[in-house]
Amino acid sequence: MTALAARRREITRRGGTLAAVLGIVAVVFTLVGVSTLAGSTIGTTVDAGGPPVRELPFTATALWGVSSGSDLTAAALLVAGPDGTGGTVVVVEPHADVGGGGGAPLRTLRDAFADGGAAQLAGEAEAMLGVALDVVEVMSVDDVADALLLGTVDADAVAALGASTGVVAADLEAATQRVAAWQVVASVLQQRDPSTVSERTGRGAADDANGDEVSTPVDIASRAPSSLADMLDLMSGDAVTVFELPVVRDESPLAGGTVAHHDAVLTLLTMSQLAPARVATPLESATVRVVVPFDDGDAAIAGRTVSRVAADTIAALRYVGVNVVSVVSGASAIDEVGKPSAATQVWLPDSDRHESAASAFGELFGDVEAIEGEYRVPGVDVVIVVGESYLVKLAASGGQ
Repeated sequence: MTALAARRREITRRGGTLAAVLGIVAVVFTLVGVSTLAGSTIGTTVDAGGPPVRELPFTATALWGVSSGSDLTAAALLVAGPDGTGGTVVVVEPHADVGGGGGAPLRTLRDAFADGGAAQLAGEAEAMLGVALDVVEVMSVDDVADALLLGTVDADAVAALGASTGVVAADLEAATQRVAAWQVVASVLQQRDPSTVSERTGRGAADDANGDEVSTPVDIASRAPSSLADMLDLMSGDAVTVFELPVVRDESPLAGGTVAHHDAVLTLLTMSQLAPARVATPLESATVRVVVPFDDGDAAIAGRTVSRVAADTIAALRYVGVNVVSVVSGASAIDEVGKPSAATQVWLPDSDRHESAASAFGELFGDVEAIEGEYRVPGVDVVIVVGESYLVKLAASGGQ
């Protein structure tokens, strides 16, 4: 509530137009209501009462920390693939200010761990990343190779995960070395044989109809990992990518040095693409799925990449106090809805509110048409399909 109130005060200070938009949007969304998130399966089913239902896939998550005593030296968010195999290692900066770099006093993930261990780290990391965590475990760098269950891991290859990070966040070389070490971890996970992992994942060896040993798939929709070992088992034997969560480093006289933080909009963009069913909804407002059906050639009209257009869309919606939980962009979005229309589309089940919704969102996106839409998403109030008119609006605003 405090965050939403602050956004409303900011809008009021900047002028009446956006305040009026927020007022209209709030009325629309109050009447629509907020559903309970329920995204445990993949695909589309048919609902006789309206358009098809497309549910957000459940994705298991874990925060893997590495420490030297009470010093958190490295951290990564693990996100399993939506089918329960493979996934992404998202590198998190241990010096990151959990407050997003927006105020004082500075408090980092290292501070959280030093103050209260893994339990304190879990709560503050969830708040900073904006995503629910199934597991949070912290271990020494010596235990990393053991956790991967492979004796062939070169201790030197992951040693950077246990190196002291110092008291400031300016050491870019150390950050680069940590990313390289997490890439080693990802490579090992890809190479692990799924048939040898724990049976608790449902991926242990089994016999097929011919009596041959096969690896059985995990029913990720029905369960969450209960330990880091469980999570590593889920991610084994399939593609695992490494992504460094963008870090902003600023000089802060108040902090006496360099302050690092993860940009809130880019963090939300990352989480809403990797784990949409796990994204938090901290504002007492609507939940939105954003579809950006452009390629980089289209986005060039606005002097941006597709990712930048998606980030600008999130920023605009956050500005008026809306929860963005899911984003799909680029080729995936084009496959989903086709090439963009001239106007941005707002998919809203309640036809009585189409006119007011089009007017409200038009203040943000330019030309807008509100329609029932091609599908509905349980737990999502509105689907916004960005149109070409928004690119024109962004182009007019320049690079800002």
